[in-house]
Amino acid sequence: MPETDIRPCPRPEIVDLLCDADFKYRSDTNTWSHRDGRPFSKEEQALAFTATRVEFEEVREQLT
Repeated sequence: MPETDIRPCPRPEIVDLLCDADFKYRSDTNTWSHRDGRPFSKEEQALAFTATRVEFEEVREQLT
């Protein structure tokens, strides 16, 4: 039986969040921030930390 490459799908909410991220750490909020300067909420930061390689690859594709 041939092996199939079952690759997990990127979660769009994480891809969207990461595409809008400025990955400079903000010491005043202990988070990353959005490109417009707003700090990530605690929920957004926690969600970003769950990103998988597949999601980072999708972000890279969208930003290049």
